[in-house]
Amino acid sequence: MRTGEALERGLGPEERRRLTEGLLRLLKEQAERYTGGGSSSIPVETARELMDSICFCLGLGKDESGVGALLDRGIEVSFREGLGRIEKKLAWGQKLWSAVRDHMPQVESRSMEDTVRSIGVFWRRYDPRLFAHQIPCDIDYQLAIPVPESRRGVDYVNAYLTRLAVENQFLNRFSGTAEKVLLECWCPGYRELLVNLFEPVFAVALGLELLGREPGPLTLGKEDLGELAELFRDGSRRGLDDLLCGAADRLAVRLEFNGRESREYLRACAAELTPRIATARDVGGLEGIFPPVDGARP
Repeated sequence: MRTGEALERGLGPEERRRLTEGLLRLLKEQAERYTGGGSSSIPVETARELMDSICFCLGLGKDESGVGALLDRGIEVSFREGLGRIEKKLAWGQKLWSAVRDHMPQVESRSMEDTVRSIGVFWRRYDPRLFAHQIPCDIDYQLAIPVPESRRGVDYVNAYLTRLAVENQFLNRFSGTAEKVLLECWCPGYRELLVNLFEPVFAVALGLELLGREPGPLTLGKEDLGELAELFRDGSRRGLDDLLCGAADRLAVRLEFNGRESREYLRACAAELTPRIATARDVGGLEGIFPPVDGARP
């Protein structure tokens, strides 16, 4: 659903008319801005992009009173409010990006490095006044839990950076040597491939927490997988979910993850393992979730 359709949901005929007229006025102004004041005649595709940007900004400026309040304030005023909020989000996002860039994990990932570098270009290329909904950069590194595609523009980039910051904060709690040994056993080409580094490290640390062991070494053997299989054997999916999320909470305390959003992300990642474990325990194959480390690798 486009933002404009979302804004119109639940409106009466008069409100819909006022909204349509206001959107068209803004589109005319934005078209003139796009052409440098020379004309308001633009290609259909460009007009569609400009309207998407307008609706994105209005969605940001809409308060809990709904579109009716937006119209009462004036659609132009609401549009300016939306731009103001975007500017604040840009300032916050740049600080977050700097923190991510300065605290990269000790293990290498070309796709992560390229993605963080490309997001650095986003702050220069992003045009909130005309194309606020666009994401002018390349984001290839996969997160454990992807950002919903419904997020757009700076909202998407900030949400991505927030999740990446948590994942990298987790990776930075462990020895780079231990992580490299684990990742080499899990996927020898991890440095060059589009794979997420956090998932296998988190899964093994969670497994060790479930066994009541110190997660730091990041080493699970085949006997440990047998113990985990016994632990998972008779639990319902709800029981598995509670078991995994409880372990994620304990792991967060152990690793001093104090932020609420960080702890919630770890719980969400633990919950993502529930259906995989429920399937694997019946057919074997926990190795695909909790990669074992057989001996040390350089």
